[in-house]
Amino acid sequence: TTVGFSSGGLERHAEEHEGEVYAIYLLKRYHYKGIGKELFLRSVASMHADHFTSIMVWALADNPTCEFYRRMGGQEFSEKFESIGGEKLKEISFRWTEKAIVECLKDFRISNDTLGVGLV
Repeated sequence: TTVGFSSGGLERHAEEHEGEVYAIYLLKRYHYKGIGKELFLRSVASMHADHFTSIMVWALADNPTCEFYRRMGGQEFSEKFESIGGEKLKEISFRWTEKAIVECLKDFRISNDTLGVGLV
């Protein structure tokens, strides 16, 4: 059973970054078990292995994941507003420079214990 996924690659919006985490999705009952963190770190590690020196991600400003990205060393970089369902919502981008990527990954080891964790 798939409980979540992450996807990332080349930055899509011509910002100042090479890589972008496009999405991380995890079924609610699997939140707060470390799986989302592993998905994020695997995405970052994959892009870093491909020699990306900067990575970013967009998140809705009122989404609790913003605090997660801050804890992972992301720095707020820019903001924009998107119309979703007729409502104007604020999005924030977080960025990691190469130094921040290395710091983020310093204690990361791919775990074989986390079954079903993979990248798209």
